[in-house]
Amino acid sequence: MSKQKKILVELSGGLDSSVAAILLQNQGYEVVGCMMHLHDSPNFDNDLRVAKSVAKQLKIEFQVVDYREKFQQEVISYFIDTYKEAKTPNPCIVCNQRMKFGIVFELAKKLNCDHIATGHYARIVCEANKFELHKAKDLTKDQSYVLHFLDQEKLSKIIFPLGEYTKDEVRELAREANLPCVDKEESMDLCFAEGKTYYEYILENSDYKPEPGNVIDTKGNILGEHEGLINYTIGQRKGLGIAGGDPLYVLSLDKTKNEVILGTKDETFVDEVHVSDFTWISGKAPAENFKCQAKLRYRQVPKDCLAKVDGNSVILEYPEGIDSVTPGQFAVLYVGDRVLGGGIIN
Repeated sequence: MSKQKKILVELSGGLDSSVAAILLQNQGYEVVGCMMHLHDSPNFDNDLRVAKSVAKQLKIEFQVVDYREKFQQEVISYFIDTYKEAKTPNPCIVCNQRMKFGIVFELAKKLNCDHIATGHYARIVCEANKFELHKAKDLTKDQSYVLHFLDQEKLSKIIFPLGEYTKDEVRELAREANLPCVDKEESMDLCFAEGKTYYEYILENSDYKPEPGNVIDTKGNILGEHEGLINYTIGQRKGLGIAGGDPLYVLSLDKTKNEVILGTKDETFVDEVHVSDFTWISGKAPAENFKCQAKLRYRQVPKDCLAKVDGNSVILEYPEGIDSVTPGQFAVLYVGDRVLGGGIIN
């Protein structure tokens, strides 16, 4: 590297971001560490202690930035409001979009950093002066789905050091460096609601009051009563409180009538998925109609479909149908390992 470039690494107190900082330092970057204070979760103090320890070990500048007010406005409010609309939010994507790959660029500019980096598992590829987002080498850890909103400008300023590594390789690097977080377990909970269910969190942190209503089948027959639409999501089978007969699944939530509609497994399938507020990573759709694969939720294997583009919206057609399509979640389109973009399921 002819000129040492300055890079802002978002440290979380976890294994992945810590190893990302080590890899970049080894590549000759001048690494600056930052940790976002987004919420007052029980684990924040411990995460901060670990992040400070890593920064001290690497002898890098480190600072904590208080973004709690912004996080409340941009992420928590979105999370609560989406449930109020009887939809299912994805706060991790919105946090990435507005915080970790949003407001952080203001901090990077202030610190005169050329790039930002995180411990996400994804790859950025530059072809013919165009930036592409690709799946990570370790498909079991791939996080490209939650990064589908990144545009050309942002991709040009982001580095994902872990994209070519497996999780086992990253853990071994941490062990070799004697990092304090080498054996730290990954959190699978909603970060800002640690120790609470999302239902408990919303009741404690909003004016939302669940209203009981009817649980019905597709013919309008009343099967029982629910205690609030917030307790249900599309495709849900367990915890419905309906005994006997064939297994039933949540098909839809009617906010206007305050009803939960149940049906059989076959009835969970639809032929089309409508997606709005679409973002194309390249800046435009590849064609008006084209074949691709789509993920409609984080853990789903991408499935073949036909995409039909209409302005800022996309209709996905599935010849064999797709089940449990959930309004509020994100549809992300792929061609092989490359992410085309994504939007919100209506």
